[in-house]
Amino acid sequence: IQSTPDLLPADITGTNIYQQQTGNFEFVPGPLFNNVILVDEINRSPPKVQSALLEAMAEQQITTAGNSRKLEQPFMVIATQNSLENEGTYPLPEAQLDRFMFYLNLELPDVDTERKILDLVLNENRQLARNQDTDGNSGSSPGDVVLMDKKDLLLLREQATAIHLSAAVREYIIRLVDATRNNDIPDTKQHIRNAASPRGSIALATAAQALAMLEGREHVLPEDVQRLAADTLGGRIGLSYRAQAQGMRGRDVINKLMQQVAVL
Repeated sequence: IQSTPDLLPADITGTNIYQQQTGNFEFVPGPLFNNVILVDEINRSPPKVQSALLEAMAEQQITTAGNSRKLEQPFMVIATQNSLENEGTYPLPEAQLDRFMFYLNLELPDVDTERKILDLVLNENRQLARNQDTDGNSGSSPGDVVLMDKKDLLLLREQATAIHLSAAVREYIIRLVDATRNNDIPDTKQHIRNAASPRGSIALATAAQALAMLEGREHVLPEDVQRLAADTLGGRIGLSYRAQAQGMRGRDVINKLMQQVAVL
């Protein structure tokens, strides 16, 4: 979904369209009725679109014309934000920000990474050119290769929930999130305007389980929590004006908190 200031909620949810042949209105689903949604420059979408997207992310359903339709699982939203421009952008409400699991800062690539990007795109272009058929239509492309289907993804999600999360690691997660709300550390207390919600604890715990599974372990380590804390909690806290004036980011504050909160 390419976000623009003139985007309407019906453009992403779908709408009822009158069918002249039958004389009835038929619901035509929008792009949100898919499993993996990529929203480009999400902060360019107007507030009404943000509201429709929030319902899909929070309630796993879409309501149009008084009818609520459940979304098929798995359902996930990946979004980018335009961080360079202010004109024509709308800040995301805290309630919507809290629905995302991770907040990643995509910096410009270094020389080696950019070389890999260039080589990848050139190779894909070459492959697409070779797959052109005699009618000028493109044939199969590298993007047509199926790496994982829905059943595999749901199975992996189920396996991740079975990863052991000890009481000590759970306590560490809770104390880390609580430190965004109740702490007497001058370095961080003056920098936090809005603290992380309970969704922060849930996101950090489930993300740590997934990381442990990907690394072939049956239990979560405190190191897993530490690796993910900045990405998981950094976007969930609101920074004070002092912190913003100093050029700080949410992940910087979380990294400082981790230095003060004991692991076990």
